[in-house]
Amino acid sequence: MTENVVLSHNRQEIIAEFGEKAYRTGYSCLSTAACSSILYGYLRYGRKQGPIIWRPNTPAGAAALLLQGCGLVGFSQMFPPLSTLKPPAETPAPVAQDAKAAPPKDGARQQGEVAGLHRVSRHPFLWSLGLLGVGTALTTPFAPEIVFFSMPCAFAFIGGAHQDYRHRRGWGGYLTPELEAQTSLLPFGALVAGRQSWERTWSELKQENALAGAGLAVVLALLRLG
Repeated sequence: MTENVVLSHNRQEIIAEFGEKAYRTGYSCLSTAACSSILYGYLRYGRKQGPIIWRPNTPAGAAALLLQGCGLVGFSQMFPPLSTLKPPAETPAPVAQDAKAAPPKDGARQQGEVAGLHRVSRHPFLWSLGLLGVGTALTTPFAPEIVFFSMPCAFAFIGGAHQDYRHRRGWGGYLTPELEAQTSLLPFGALVAGRQSWERTWSELKQENALAGAGLAVVLALLRLG
């Protein structure tokens, strides 16, 4: 996490000194090395072992289902709509040249426009991983696994806040006061505060994908019970 924050914070200076290609190569190498070392440590020393902190109970299982469901619904939006995988029932009628195009439902947005998962958070996929991880942490009694699965949530908060800091200053992106006022760093913050619409958020999602993600969370919960 530290190397990501340090490298991204000093991105402009490093590129000016060594070039963008060298920056991207170094960033990728360090990130890969850090992630690989964490994964090795978990598989070698943390998987299903270590001090037992608690025994997961029914409320924890319900919370895990909710959090994993939110994370999987978020990740489902990264994939093409499941409806496009179905063979067409009949040849669609030709569209008139002057017909208006239907509004996109994949969360696509123009510059400065908030749509889809960005109504939930400015960093939807960071938080999808974070929520999925915390939900998984609630299902294990082992301290190393709790720490391992909770780390993506910490990274989502720190990494998202740092990205906002950079974008406010126009470093690698833009976060205008107007856009910041409409959205939130924490997931569901703008929705709960009434700055965004739950109905519009749902209408802009790939709904088949979202239901599939929620269904997968239910399957995982049932497997835990079995």
